[in-house]
Amino acid sequence: MEFFNLTKMKLAKRLGISFGALTIWAAAIGGVGWWALSAINAAMDDAITQSHRTEVAQAIVKNIDDISLNVWNILARDDAAGNKSTRPTSNGSGAPTARGCQT
Repeated sequence: MEFFNLTKMKLAKRLGISFGALTIWAAAIGGVGWWALSAINAAMDDAITQSHRTEVAQAIVKNIDDISLNVWNILARDDAAGNKSTRPTSNGSGAPTARGCQT
C-alpha cells in the first residue's frame, strides 16, 4: 500500500486527492438530495391531485343533498297545500290512477 502513503506524497498531490474526494462526496450528497426532492415533488403532485378529487366529490355530494332537500320541500309543500298529485287516486273501479289522468 505504498500508493496511499500520504506522508511521502508532495503537497500538490495530497491536496488534489483531498479535493477530488471532497468533490465526489459533494456530488454524491447532491445526487441524494436531488433524488429526495424529486420524490417529495412527486408525492406533493399526488396529494394535490387527490385533494382536487376530494373537493370535486364533496361538491357533487353537496349538490345531490341540495337537490334531495329541494325535492323534499316541494313534496312537503304540495302535501301541506292539499295537492295530492303524488298519491294515486281511484277512478271508481277500484284501480288506482294518477290524479288528472283520463280513464
